[in-house]
Amino acid sequence: LMGSVTVVVVVVMLIMVAVVVVVAAAAVILLKCLVPFVESFSVIEVLFGMRILVS
Repeated sequence: LMGSVTVVVVVVMLIMVAVVVVVAAAAVILLKCLVPFVESFSVIEVLFGMRILVS
């Protein structure tokens, strides 16, 4: 029983690590894509646009 529990814990940890890596990679890609917009627009306009997207 203990062996199977250990395997489940390890699998869950690996999945969590994979999710974190994917989210981090997506964030980096988004930042790289947003850099030109941040440079061309003012920060206030970017924040306003993000607020519109969220709402």
